[in-house]
Amino acid sequence: MLILQILIALGIALFLRLSSNFYAPGLREIPGPFLAKFSNLWRLIETWKGHYERTVQDLHRRHGNIVRTGPNIVSLTDPDAIESIYGVKADLPKSDFYKAMQTYHNGELVPTLLTATDKKTHARLRKPVANIFAMSTLTRFEPLVDRTIGDLIKILRRDFVDGSGARRSCDIDHWLSYFAFDVMSGLSFSRSFGFLEHGRDIDDMMKNLGRNFKYCAIVGQMPSLDRFLWKNRLVRWFSAKSDPFSIQAGKLFRDRLAEEKTGRDSIGEDKDRRDIVSRILEAKSAHPDQVPDAAVVGYIMTILLAGSDTVSITLRSIVYYLSKNHHEQKKLQKEIDDAKLTYPVSWRKAQDLTYLDAVVKEALRVHPPTSILLERVVSPAGLQLPDGRELKPGTIVSMNGWTINQNEDVFGQDANAFNPDRWLKAGDETEDGFQARVKRMLRADIAFGYGTRSCLGRPIAYLEIYKLVPTLFGLFDICLSDPRREWRYESYFVTEQHDMDVKLSWRGVVDGAIGLCSE
Repeated sequence: MLILQILIALGIALFLRLSSNFYAPGLREIPGPFLAKFSNLWRLIETWKGHYERTVQDLHRRHGNIVRTGPNIVSLTDPDAIESIYGVKADLPKSDFYKAMQTYHNGELVPTLLTATDKKTHARLRKPVANIFAMSTLTRFEPLVDRTIGDLIKILRRDFVDGSGARRSCDIDHWLSYFAFDVMSGLSFSRSFGFLEHGRDIDDMMKNLGRNFKYCAIVGQMPSLDRFLWKNRLVRWFSAKSDPFSIQAGKLFRDRLAEEKTGRDSIGEDKDRRDIVSRILEAKSAHPDQVPDAAVVGYIMTILLAGSDTVSITLRSIVYYLSKNHHEQKKLQKEIDDAKLTYPVSWRKAQDLTYLDAVVKEALRVHPPTSILLERVVSPAGLQLPDGRELKPGTIVSMNGWTINQNEDVFGQDANAFNPDRWLKAGDETEDGFQARVKRMLRADIAFGYGTRSCLGRPIAYLEIYKLVPTLFGLFDICLSDPRREWRYESYFVTEQHDMDVKLSWRGVVDGAIGLCSE
């Protein structure tokens, strides 16, 4: 009898909680999936399916600019709301979603720029290292990026053009990942992971990293679960001994620390070049109170994880869309040829390539690197949306590039198509009209975040992308092995693409080469 009474009491409590969720003040009238209004379990399941961004896109197509996706969360697509949520003057902390991404080092939580929920903590972490990621500093690393680009080009030509496997399909999606991860480890530690050298995912490092991202995306929808899963002491003990990415990154980091202590020059002849680790250690020395040991680990892991994946995803997008659209590929190649560039293309020369810039912007727009909704918590003052609607304090508000970038009022009626020309001045467009149109599109860009919480590593990403893309398409014609086959991608935390085999033809010789792609 007592057990029955307990079950009845629990049932009543659950009913009251779910009813309270459903009829939450200020949210009950906002449209959205019926089940989502009761529990966050709905969005956890939708995220687990691997294409939550498509689900949210469909919801906005049906219901408009604002959709309720949980008991206390709404998704927005109005670009005019970006500034009030993510802008410099906005003071909306990140939600508990980001706590699922927190990790441990020597038994304590590692503070990172990505997982810092409040503005003050983020600013305290960012200030000591901000100058490290300034473009003026990063260009000193250009020779290292050049060497990695050179390694990639040699492999592609040897294995897929000139060698015994000439004209065989190239799994370019894998090679672009190897490139991005080797560049980031080289910039950080002055030595690469060795993915390009070995031509494979060593010890399944990237595969396991993908699993970690998947976990964070799914469990982040119900953050309280993390306490019983990844934050469980037993699970932490096991994962620390089984995560090959963390193990290898930790080894490279310890080797670099040993070199710093012994005074050995880890880079070589160029005494003025210093890697990111050495610069972070300098920041720690200058700001010991702001950069504890755990923060150093946090900086390194954030750079390696976020920088590598976002770069490789963007590179894949560019290669895929240019391989599908031969006219756009030829247009870029003409710009590259007319500029009479040397290879690898320098960062300074890349800045003069107008169409390249349009291609990069368009690839980021059509296929943003991340698929998560950027969640923020409405402050005690509340939040007024552009349409006049008020959101009460504590409400979680979110936006996502996958929905904003489909806004036809901002990007035109062909917003769902890859069209780099939208970033160029039209023949009948005034200069003022063109500048105003581009400015509005740029204001809707949250591919690398926005405002003070924008990605600190964006300059690194651009350095790699703007150097590799013109080098790659200046030296090769690239087309899909099977033009009828669409790529496949999964969207958990990042939107990682697969199945984009291409064929390469060398065009970087004086007498030219017959391309594989037809007009």
